[in-house]
Amino acid sequence: MNTRNWAGNIEYSTPHIHHPRSVEEVQTMVRQLKKCRVLGTRHCFNRIADSKHHLISTSELNKVISLDPAAKTVTVAGSIATATHGSGIGNGNLATAVTALEVVTGDGEIRAIDDKEMVHAAAVNLGILGVMTKVTLSIQPRYHIRQTVYEQLPVTKLTKHFEKILSAGYSVSLFTDWRRDTINEVWVKSKMSPGEPDMSDEPHGAELQSEYFVPFHHGVEALLAISRLGPQISPHLFISEIRTVAADELWLSPNGNQDSVALHFTWRQDWPAVSRLLPLIEKELAPFQARPHWGKLFTMPPVLLKRHYEKLDDFKQLAAKMDPEGKFRNEFVSTCLY
Repeated sequence: MNTRNWAGNIEYSTPHIHHPRSVEEVQTMVRQLKKCRVLGTRHCFNRIADSKHHLISTSELNKVISLDPAAKTVTVAGSIATATHGSGIGNGNLATAVTALEVVTGDGEIRAIDDKEMVHAAAVNLGILGVMTKVTLSIQPRYHIRQTVYEQLPVTKLTKHFEKILSAGYSVSLFTDWRRDTINEVWVKSKMSPGEPDMSDEPHGAELQSEYFVPFHHGVEALLAISRLGPQISPHLFISEIRTVAADELWLSPNGNQDSVALHFTWRQDWPAVSRLLPLIEKELAPFQARPHWGKLFTMPPVLLKRHYEKLDDFKQLAAKMDPEGKFRNEFVSTCLY
């Protein structure tokens, strides 16, 4: 049985991983277990999904349940809990597509959430509201993407034309290893006419990841601050990606109420080295109110984390109602939120 996360850097603290095949099985398990956490795609690089007791995997629930072409929605099983991904001036993270949820709460009962404000509260839930057994997403008609790659963009040009460059396409990503005063590559994705071939995904290997979000108006300052750490960062790095993510209204989203610049680091799998670098990066980004990605590696103390989320107390009240015994909490979320 696989007891590790996607990257292989985390071995879960329990061998008890359950794979329910129906919502009814989820309800039975939740009622029987005193403590548990939920595993989705196992894409988190820290211990946010870990448990010393029991893990409930949604892998067997990963299916399309219904498709509504008129409403342009699809209902799937699984969870969108950490506000991951998203790229482009007008594009939010994946959780912004959520329009409704079905949750098995701490008492094993099913709760439907379709009120807009409650969706904003529950979509980014860090796994502590319950097991997300259904997620309804807004969708768009299929389209194709053209990607144009520009090489060796001088940082002086980037800082002078920052907003223009990052809004040059549907999605724009800047890739750098922080070794020189140039951006290695600029990837500009644009929607194109039907009939042309799709872009394929880039492969991933053994790696670690960290990501921080700063308000867009601090983007240039944040980029220059990190560039000063280049000699220390680059030996331990595969690549960094810089991109934008649109603001949203999700209570625990790192992009909540702010258009963000995301500073992403794909590290070599050397946690001792990375653990020494992260405090340096966080110190440089502190003046810009940086928010870390919940599911990636960071060392920011909880007192700073809590300052970034004005709805945190409201969220904890919601969690107390849906899981009064704290069945779904683990050490990670308890430390970060409580």
